[in-house]
Amino acid sequence: MSQRIYTLLIVAVLAVGIWARADRLAWHFTHVDDIGVAKTILEYHQEGANPLFAVATHWTYSPFQFFFTPFLVSLDQSYRSLLFWGRFPSLIFSILGLLTAVLFYWRWKGRVGASCLVTITWMACSLEWIIFAKQMHNYAA
Repeated sequence: MSQRIYTLLIVAVLAVGIWARADRLAWHFTHVDDIGVAKTILEYHQEGANPLFAVATHWTYSPFQFFFTPFLVSLDQSYRSLLFWGRFPSLIFSILGLLTAVLFYWRWKGRVGASCLVTITWMACSLEWIIFAKQMHNYAA
């Protein structure tokens, strides 16, 4: 196949992968850790304490995993809005993972081809990676 066909197929797979991760971000099944992370951050907000390392203080996550989340969630948000913005960093990191894989192949081989298409298709369609992108407690990076 020509380079143009591979590029078009990869763009299509990326579009589907991004859509699968972003669609219904605030409606996906909520795991107990999802709510626990949000609750911990909101409690720190409510107490007037610095919420930057709130999750790392109470949970076994790495300290920098939730660096952006306290800036995205607040007590004023609805439940669905809280889920969306709390999960937004996971969504962004998941999308960046897909784009980084394409960039890697392009830099490594100077083009995108069959191996890149197979890898990106596997990553974009992986149910596990899609679920990770839709959870607050686990960045998909």
